[in-house]
Amino acid sequence: MKTPLNMPLVHKFSDYRNTTKPEVILLLKSFVRCSIARCSKTPLGFTLLELLVVIAILSLLAAIAIPSFLRQTNRAREAEAKTYVGAINRAQQSYFTENWKFGSLADLEMGISNSNNYSYDSNPSISATGSSALTTATPISGARGYAGKVWLAPGISGDVTSYTLLCEGLDNSTPTISGTTCPN
Repeated sequence: MKTPLNMPLVHKFSDYRNTTKPEVILLLKSFVRCSIARCSKTPLGFTLLELLVVIAILSLLAAIAIPSFLRQTNRAREAEAKTYVGAINRAQQSYFTENWKFGSLADLEMGISNSNNYSYDSNPSISATGSSALTTATPISGARGYAGKVWLAPGISGDVTSYTLLCEGLDNSTPTISGTTCPN
């Protein structure tokens, strides 16, 4: 006959009718021990090695994902600046059509103000070569700067045409536009 410690987990009362009193006491002790420890042969937790493997995999995924996320965040900031500088250039063209001069950012009444990412400015100028307006988006933190320019030039048939230019700078710098081309 098996000893109570080596007995199977599922017990039938009929299997133990002919056991002696000490065997029954051992059997009851094994039942108590199994009910407290749940008598499972598989471990109830994770081993240290399993936890370290999971942590290593999560660290690897984070190392891949975080730079990509930061790159996308900078692209979103730069898209804001491109959109605003382009909108200011178009507003300058409309303002000139109505007033025969370019205006400052406040004159355009666009509602564009400095953001957490960029500081915006638009200044008209009149020179010997003609009238123009220069718009800048100066980065506040770690993004590329942008500059836009609107100017007038005579057309082929003698009429005046307005032209626009949008230039992208390097990281943390705003390009300086001179003439009608972007700086290298």
